[in-house]
Amino acid sequence: MVLRAVAAVALAVVVVAGWWVSRRGVIRSRDNVARYVEDMLDGGADDRVWDEFLSIRIRDRDLDRIRRACIGNETNPLVLRSLLDELRGGAA
Repeated sequence: MVLRAVAAVALAVVVVAGWWVSRRGVIRSRDNVARYVEDMLDGGADDRVWDEFLSIRIRDRDLDRIRRACIGNETNPLVLRSLLDELRGGAA
């Protein structure tokens, strides 16, 4: 009985820790985010990789704002180019 309780608590800790880490998002650099956007602009983006990029929150709020701005704009090169310029320092 005690072993089951310990196992249940351990499982709960693992589940909560996994939820907490995924909620916080992944760590990405500006260059990494820029490469995702460049690949989409150049037509070299793998759909699965792009979908993963769009669906996983980024811890850095500014980079996550750019990620969210990409959602629904996959076929809009003007928006993607503007976001890429912002990432590369060409626009504020």
